[in-house]
Amino acid sequence: MTLPGRHIPAMLILLVSLAGCGQSDGGADSTEGAASHADANSDTARPQVVPGDGVVDFKQKGVLTSAAALFGLDGDRESLDMVRTVTSDRAFVTADGVYAFLETPGNFAHLAQVKGEQSLLIKGKLLARGRLVHIESTQPVEGKVPFDMTKYYAYDGQVTTMTGVNKCMCGIKIARMHPSCELGHLHHLVAADGKIYHYVQFADGADAAATMKYHSMPVSVTGRILPGQFISVETIETR
Repeated sequence: MTLPGRHIPAMLILLVSLAGCGQSDGGADSTEGAASHADANSDTARPQVVPGDGVVDFKQKGVLTSAAALFGLDGDRESLDMVRTVTSDRAFVTADGVYAFLETPGNFAHLAQVKGEQSLLIKGKLLARGRLVHIESTQPVEGKVPFDMTKYYAYDGQVTTMTGVNKCMCGIKIARMHPSCELGHLHHLVAADGKIYHYVQFADGADAAATMKYHSMPVSVTGRILPGQFISVETIETR
């Protein structure tokens, strides 16, 4: 099934946010993608794995930016729900790669204070199998970041089809990550191998808003896989 247009009626967003929460996340845990090396100035904390939930400590310097803009997918900005963009349209680029953020009130409070692209030191927790960050603190960083971001611009990811379950924050039940759907049931694809992928929001030809109606449903998603386990969605259908 081909995705509909990217304009989202306000009533649809309200109805989705009032929908019931989905099932719990029973996928396999992994520490793949965790930051794993500390520099001489201790700007990067070596992650400490807590058995059973796949959550590690996170301390990284990087650049906070728009995910859609980072990958050259910045589409129709006039139709955006600006509350959603604060969390779901943010990527954190570090020397170890790209990370996404949980769409939670706690993260919203931190991210709403950062306007535009900015270099930060972020401390918190990381759900490694999803490269999803829960922020505990942020601190501005002076000077130029010591890594190249240009390799991500207009990144030509491989088109693939994956199956999994379309889950929101309250369906991904990792207690130490403080999951919540108070900002709406914003979805991620939990794949069969337990990895969590994030739909790029508001991108030309890849409107992830269509995934909102498949609440907690088994789905098949075709799209381009991007750094940070983002997906530029082309089609999505129930299985």
